[in-house]
Amino acid sequence: MHHNVIKPWITNQVQDINNTILINHTKAYELSSVSTIFIWFDFFMYMNIILSQIDMLIIETTIDLIMVLFVTKYYLNFKTAAQNGLENKDEIVA
Repeated sequence: MHHNVIKPWITNQVQDINNTILINHTKAYELSSVSTIFIWFDFFMYMNIILSQIDMLIIETTIDLIMVLFVTKYYLNFKTAAQNGLENKDEIVA
């Protein structure tokens, strides 16, 4: 939930200077602080588990890299298609 909900909210609502939505400052500080503490505890616990099982580290790193490449390619293709659609308004972008 942290990477899918909280971190994007912090990035898009709190840290985006172009966003004009009013935000409760107390809520923003609380979520940002708890998020940071959670990230560090999660990181240290994760490293402790992974380093005790080096084969899992290799497998998980490889799979994570593959997924990052797929997701990045998807979004770059989507952005390219959207940009081409703006340049060529007569064409249908699917």
